[in-house]
Amino acid sequence: MTKEAEEIKRIKTVINESYLKELLVYAGEVLRSYSLINDGLNLDCSYAEDEIFYELTVLADSDEDKVASCDIELSRLKIKFAREKGINLSRFVLGCAVRGID
Repeated sequence: MTKEAEEIKRIKTVINESYLKELLVYAGEVLRSYSLINDGLNLDCSYAEDEIFYELTVLADSDEDKVASCDIELSRLKIKFAREKGINLSRFVLGCAVRGID
């Protein structure tokens, strides 16, 4: 199994593919509202204690205040989305990160 296939399989344990696609469309709108440019739709899926951290990576020279505000807005989006869809996303962490900062 390829690395990508393994990641998709893991992601599907916390959110189904159609919900993920819909949520990412909304997340892209949030990034645009803060004038942040997604760095080629790069993402970092990491796993810790049965949680999935899904980070949208923005350009390295992005404004720190905008990135922090956007990160908060993405958390709000995830909560609202979960409530509207009646799904549990407690194991799914959605946020944005600046490229090159660990």
